[in-house]
Amino acid sequence: MKAAASLCWLVKPRLHSTPKPLPAKHGQSFSRQVHDGDEAFIFHIMPDPTGASAIWVAQRVPDTHVAVVANMFVIRQVNLSDTFSFLGSANMFTIALQKGLWNSSFPFDWTAIYSAGEYGHRYYSGRRMWRFLSLATDSTLPDTYENLKDSPVCKIYLKMMICVKIKLSAADPTTVAVTKPVDAAFFAFVLRDFYNGTKYDMAADGNLAAGPWGEPGCRWHLTLTSNTFSMRS
Repeated sequence: MKAAASLCWLVKPRLHSTPKPLPAKHGQSFSRQVHDGDEAFIFHIMPDPTGASAIWVAQRVPDTHVAVVANMFVIRQVNLSDTFSFLGSANMFTIALQKGLWNSSFPFDWTAIYSAGEYGHRYYSGRRMWRFLSLATDSTLPDTYENLKDSPVCKIYLKMMICVKIKLSAADPTTVAVTKPVDAAFFAFVLRDFYNGTKYDMAADGNLAAGPWGEPGCRWHLTLTSNTFSMRS
């Protein structure tokens, strides 16, 4: 909620006033989901080097797809010429070139270029992505990886050829087509999940991630919340 409130604080004063420089902080960025009754977008934004504007991108979540956004950039290859699927600021390309973050002979991978990777430690974001995709596809997926910034979870699964029930476009690993109903009951089930029945089960004896009292709902665990995923039915 703090990130959402901060984003509103940045945007609201600019709706009816002369724009002022944004308060640029090292490493400050936002990864949000924007929905209405007809469409859903994943939205990433951060200050540009001047602090007076922003670098941003948004990707539409296709119908029957879900996307997992777990405290990390997740948008991969950006194609602004596809105006139905993508929106964004043109400066994302020029700034990446100026800073030596991108070789223009390669596709523009937003997360590989602009993300610092997972916050704090490996699995901070990826384990939640793994759990949601496992539940949404009813598939057995690997729970480990090396570098989520450069090797997105979906792409890792595809490369290992164990993505039998996950239908991915080769150019679009950000969203996944689910193979079973994703309805209100499913989301209620997901929001109650604490890695039940896995080796990361928050209620299991000896799992230190559940805190000193073995409480699955303790503040330290990293389970799924309503902010974690976007979907279109």
